[in-house]
Amino acid sequence: MAVRDARRPWATPDGAREFVDLWLVALATYGVGDIVTTLALRVAPGPVAEANPVVAVALATGGHTGFAAAKFFAFVAAIALSVAAGRRALRACYYAPPAVLAVVGAYASTHNVSLVLA
Repeated sequence: MAVRDARRPWATPDGAREFVDLWLVALATYGVGDIVTTLALRVAPGPVAEANPVVAVALATGGHTGFAAAKFFAFVAAIALSVAAGRRALRACYYAPPAVLAVVGAYASTHNVSLVLA
């Protein structure tokens, strides 16, 4: 087993696998799950207003493309923050961005599904 470099936790095969796994979970929930369920709400019958003001503005000004761009920007910014924290050996800040996005995405997706089914 390779020794992990505290400045670059993803620099070993085990660290790289962990990094990818963390971000795949965040991508599945925040990226795919929230985007798909939000777009499903946009076509669902009945009055449903967007609760997130940033998403509401993105949808109002850029439509679906603006919404996807806002999500992409947030995702890339979170990855940059995680990588910067990893380089500085800030363990909590390294793990926090994908964890927060995963939790927010899971909550938003679940909430959106409940609204679609209501």
